[in-house]
Amino acid sequence: MGIAPELLGRIFEPFFTTKEPGRGSGLGLSQALGFVQQSGGGIRVASTPGRGTTVRLYLPLTPGPASGVIARPAALSPSPDRQFSVLLVDDDDGVRSVTAAMLGAIGHKPIEAASGRKALTMLEEGAIVDAAIIDYAMPEVNGVELGERLRRLQPNRPILFITGFTDSVGLGGANAAGTVLQKPFKPADLAAKLARITENARSGGRDD
Repeated sequence: MGIAPELLGRIFEPFFTTKEPGRGSGLGLSQALGFVQQSGGGIRVASTPGRGTTVRLYLPLTPGPASGVIARPAALSPSPDRQFSVLLVDDDDGVRSVTAAMLGAIGHKPIEAASGRKALTMLEEGAIVDAAIIDYAMPEVNGVELGERLRRLQPNRPILFITGFTDSVGLGGANAAGTVLQKPFKPADLAAKLARITENARSGGRDD
C-alpha cells in the first residue's frame, strides 16, 4: 500500500515495525540491509502511499573472486573486564537471535530461552547466570513474573527488561530505575544499559 513519508526514514531500524505486537519483529529489512552492505552494495526504496513500494537491491558485479578490504563494524563499547553469562529470554525468535548476536559482539555469553517457562525450567535445574535480559510481554510466564522468580532463586542478579510497549506500567520500579530498554534499540543502547546494571551489581548497589 505504500509507506508514509514520516516512516520511510525508519524502515531499516532494527526492531522498528508498524505491526501489532507478536505479528512482526521489525528485523527483515535491517537484515537485508546488513547483508547488502557487507557485500559492498546498497538498497534504494521508492514508495508512494496508496500506490505501493519498490525496493531495489544493488550488488557489485565482479568478473572473478571478490577481493578487497571488508569493512568491520565499529566496536560497540570497550571490552568488558570479564565475560558475563546472560540469560536472554524472548519468545520472538528473530529478536532473540539478533539480541544474542549483540551480546556476543560486546563480549558476553548469551544463554537463550524461547519462553518464560523454559527459562524457569533452566533456572530450577541449576543454571547459574550473571545477569538477565527478559522480554516484558510473553505468554504464560511474563517478564515481571520471571524476574521475581529469578530474584528468589539467585538474589541480586541484575535484570534488564526489554519491551516494545511505550507504557510499561506493569514494570513498576524497574522502569523508574532505568532497567528497562525500549524496543527498537540499537547495539550501543544495549551495551550501555547492560554495562550500567552489571557495574551497579558489582559495586554492591541495586538497580531494581
